[in-house]
Amino acid sequence: QLSITSRNQGTNDSLDSDADPVPGRTAAFTVTGGQNIMHVDVGLIPKIGTPGSLDTSFSGDGVVTNNTNAARAFAVQSDGRILVVDDANLTRYNTNGSIDTTFGTNGTVVLPLAGVSLGFQSSGRIIVAGTQLNQFAATRLETNGTPDITFGTNGLTMVDLAGSSFDSLRDLVVRTNDRVVLGGHIGPFGSSDLAVVQLDANGILDTS
Repeated sequence: QLSITSRNQGTNDSLDSDADPVPGRTAAFTVTGGQNIMHVDVGLIPKIGTPGSLDTSFSGDGVVTNNTNAARAFAVQSDGRILVVDDANLTRYNTNGSIDTTFGTNGTVVLPLAGVSLGFQSSGRIIVAGTQLNQFAATRLETNGTPDITFGTNGLTMVDLAGSSFDSLRDLVVRTNDRVVLGGHIGPFGSSDLAVVQLDANGILDTS
């Protein structure tokens, strides 16, 4: 729901848009189809409190910290739980910011690659991609964090692009048909080339 304030109402912050009203102290107007209200300006204000303020229902103060390496990517599941990739670790958090201990081992899965991106297939299974041994790499996990060994070769796909020793994956996209697109660069910095790879839904290089 949005509220708007009218103009030329003096210096009353609760009524006048020209007075820069404080969120939550505005007068609301309803405009029906075909109706024009020319004396209204400014002030579309969400009725959710101060925009950008920390949500203290999340971890008590709106912030979660973890004694690991720097986070590389995160994604939110359809149920609101949060997955965070930290190089070789994938951790899942509940909607309130606590670690989801039902995922992997005490909330964390050790990955067979240095992860930088993740996504979901239609089944809810998790795809994590990154670099391993200077090659593009991707792995798949069940929704509870168990490695899916039916993906690629024993759960891991590695793609060696033209024998380059400087392959570096940057991102992945899971398509609507569950195929996985990997993107990054090959070759040394300063003279590298763009590279895009597509895998089928089970992690096999898609030569079509």
